[in-house]
Amino acid sequence: MSHPLARLARRSIPFATGRSALAALLLATAASHAIAQERSKPGPLPPPSGASGQAQPTAVKGGLAATSLLLEVGGVPMAVRRCESIGQRLAFTTSRTGASRERAVAAAECEPLELQLPFALDAALSKWIAEALAGAPRRQDVALLELDRFGATEGGYASRLREVGVDALLIPKLDASSKEAFEWGVRLGGATSLRFEPLGGKAPAALGNKQKAQLVANFRVRIDNVSCEYVTTIGPIEASCPLPPTGEKDGGSRATGAVSIAPIEVRFADRDAADWIRWFDDAAAKGSGAARAVTIELLDATMKEVTATLTLSGALPNLLRRDFGEGGRPGFTAELTASALAITFPKG
Repeated sequence: MSHPLARLARRSIPFATGRSALAALLLATAASHAIAQERSKPGPLPPPSGASGQAQPTAVKGGLAATSLLLEVGGVPMAVRRCESIGQRLAFTTSRTGASRERAVAAAECEPLELQLPFALDAALSKWIAEALAGAPRRQDVALLELDRFGATEGGYASRLREVGVDALLIPKLDASSKEAFEWGVRLGGATSLRFEPLGGKAPAALGNKQKAQLVANFRVRIDNVSCEYVTTIGPIEASCPLPPTGEKDGGSRATGAVSIAPIEVRFADRDAADWIRWFDDAAAKGSGAARAVTIELLDATMKEVTATLTLSGALPNLLRRDFGEGGRPGFTAELTASALAITFPKG
C-alpha cells in the first residue's frame, strides 16, 4: 500500500505550473522522505533458531522442564545419552457371562528399553553385556531415573524394570573421517514388570558425565594375513542376544538359542585389495575353513593406547564389491559374517 503523501504528489505534479509546480515538488520530496522513514522502522523479531515461528516453552508446570537420564544397574547410576521412551502394554481377553461381557488382563508386556550410552561403562554393566554376548545371560532389576539440569529428581520418575536382560548391543559405524563421539547402543528386553514411581531429592553423581569423548574415528583393524592398513569404515555391528528364562536373575545360565550377529560392512582402499580378494577366493573354495578372527581395537586420542578390543570370531567374507564412494573415489567393500563377538577392556 502506497503512502498518502505519495498519492497526493502523483495527483498534483502532472497539472502543476509555476509556483504550484514548486509546491508539488516539495510535496513529492516530503512523500519520499516519509516512505523512507516508514521502511526504516524495525519489523517484528524473527523467531529463535528452531522455533518455526511458534513460541517456545520456558518451563513445564507440574513436571521437569528439561530431563536427563540415569540408568541404575546394581545400585550404580550411569549417564544415558539418549532414550526415546519406556512403556508397558496390556493385552485383554473378553469373556461373556449371560448378557454381560467381561475383560480380563491376559498379559502385560514391557516394551524393550533402547538406550544410547557413553563409551565408559560401569564395570557391572560391561560384565552384564559381556556375559550376554558369551551366551550366558542374566536377568536383573534396573531403573531409569529422571533428573533436571541441576541434578534434582523432584518432579521426575523412576521407571523400574524387573528381571530384564540384555537383548541386543549396537556398536556404531567406525569411520576414520568422522568427528562423532562413540556411543554404545544397548537394548534391554523381556522385563516381567514395569513400575513408575515419583522421585524427590537430588540424584547421585553418575559415571559417564565428565569423561573424555571416545571418537568413532579412532580405531584399527587386525586380521591374520589380511592387510587392513587402509580400512576406512567398519560397521555398524549389531549383536542380538537370547534371553534366559524368567526367574533366573543371578545364574548366568545358558539361554536357548545363540547370539546372532548381523552382516558387517568393511570398506578399504585399493592398497589393501590383494589380500581381501585372496581371502574372498579362499572363502569361496573352503567355506568355513577360511574363517578368521577380526580384531578391532578402539584407541584413545593419541591413537596409541587401546581403550577397548572387539573380537569377531569365525568371520568370513560373503560379499566383495567394487564401489566408488563419495565423489567417485574408488575402493572395495566387503561384507563379513561372524559367529561370535567379544568385548574386552584394559585392566585398570
